[in-house]
Amino acid sequence: MTTFSNHPAVSWVAPANSEKFDIYYRLAGDSNLEFLRVNGVTGTSYTPNEKVFGIGTYQVWVRTYSNTDNPATPRLPNGTGDERVVSNWSLPRTFRVSTPPTLIGPSGRTSVAKPTLTWQSVPGALSYEIWINNNSVPVGKIYNQSGISALNYTVPANLPIGQYTFWVRARNQFGFDSNWSQPKTFSVTAWPTITGPSSSTFDTTPTFNWTNMTSTLGGLTAGAARYDFRIYGIDPATKQYVELPQYTVTTLTATTYTIPADKALPAGNYRAYVRGIANGRPTAGVPETISDFSYGLPFYVGGIPVVTALPITTNTTPTLLWQAVDGASGYEVFLSTAALPNTNLLNSLNNKTGGTSFVVPQALNKGVYRYWIRAINASTGAAGKWSERNTLTIVDAGDAGSEQLQNEPTEFVWTVVPGFVPQSIVTESAVSMVPAI
Repeated sequence: MTTFSNHPAVSWVAPANSEKFDIYYRLAGDSNLEFLRVNGVTGTSYTPNEKVFGIGTYQVWVRTYSNTDNPATPRLPNGTGDERVVSNWSLPRTFRVSTPPTLIGPSGRTSVAKPTLTWQSVPGALSYEIWINNNSVPVGKIYNQSGISALNYTVPANLPIGQYTFWVRARNQFGFDSNWSQPKTFSVTAWPTITGPSSSTFDTTPTFNWTNMTSTLGGLTAGAARYDFRIYGIDPATKQYVELPQYTVTTLTATTYTIPADKALPAGNYRAYVRGIANGRPTAGVPETISDFSYGLPFYVGGIPVVTALPITTNTTPTLLWQAVDGASGYEVFLSTAALPNTNLLNSLNNKTGGTSFVVPQALNKGVYRYWIRAINASTGAAGKWSERNTLTIVDAGDAGSEQLQNEPTEFVWTVVPGFVPQSIVTESAVSMVPAI
């Protein structure tokens, strides 16, 4: 017989005139002939609690003592002596303890492409064996690893998105295996990595690409069979990102997508996402697996550069940095003092660059400065919008750690005089700065 109990009960039929019983256990394969012995048990059953029975094959014997005196060995005056008749040992009863491991996880969805599968220990186990199936494609076993000494197993290679089932069994030092555990099912939902335009672009029909989530298992195609692509834009009323229905595309089989001309993106901030979908097996009761969405790819259509913030510095000719704008042929820099934000300290000949950095050509005094960057559209030659305002603080070497200079006491906002636009800030003096409220 086979039992999953680590404290297996044994029972017997008591002969007439039986009083007490001795029980003897032996573990097959163990050089120690006695695994457990219990004397003087009453009743007709016994559940051992003195020792845990690990996985393996055992034999058990029972013998009894009569409740009548043995006339051949009378009781001594002090009440001692072998005054009971002892039976022979019973025939052995063989049983197998086959306690399987209890699986812990993962279960449900996991975004880890190389998940770690875990389980609880089994008494008497020396090692464990794991079996992993892919349910989404009919390949059956994809991993079968034995000799695992830990209580976990990390899949050695990325699993394609889909549904999986795993089992674990234990083995003792004598080579006896437990039953396989109950199965545990989980889904791998690792997401693609999306790439596309830079943080800012003049291109209104940009192209996006993402990692191929399709692979092969056992000669069969597994993983993503199609993709969903989405773009979110900012709602002008709520200022929150919302899904734009006209930029939702489903059932894409390629790993690239270009915004069509009739759906060109107007100027604004966007985030692009993509996810993969693996086919299921409806006849086998396996649903399709939908991966998580990728991290959002943020970008701006309209060519406004994203400027790198600069720390407080003692350098009087600092380098201003920004990220490249797709489709830009060059950049212009506007630099002013905080006191005179409308006056460009750079003349029209030394405020242009073709790269994404600009070294201030003249030495600046200690103080607080403002600067903006704008890109030139390579297709039209027109200048784009100015970047957000950025602050440059220059201090003496001895003042570099001054907390007073860490924060500016006054913030400013654009105020546009009617008839003028911020884009003309370099040449128009009618654009002013006033304290924010």
